[in-house]
Amino acid sequence: MRTYEIVLIVRPVAEAARKKAVDAVKELLKGMKIKSEKEWGSKALKYKISRELTGFYYDFEVEGETMPSDFDRKVLLNEAILRYLVVRK
Repeated sequence: MRTYEIVLIVRPVAEAARKKAVDAVKELLKGMKIKSEKEWGSKALKYKISRELTGFYYDFEVEGETMPSDFDRKVLLNEAILRYLVVRK
């Protein structure tokens, strides 16, 4: 099993919209085991991303064989997610 860390920056919108965006990412990871999920909260961005000055950060640690092949494409289609990073540990 491989361990991955995923960091998401979500638009600073209503809590329900943020939860919906995070749930969509969890749905993409349905074949993997989510070991931990941390909510880092709202933080100021160093530069504007899509006209936003702040973002809401989430951190996931997941375990599985490989990342889903369409993960990158589907995360980019989600307009509520400003940026994401996947790191293999």
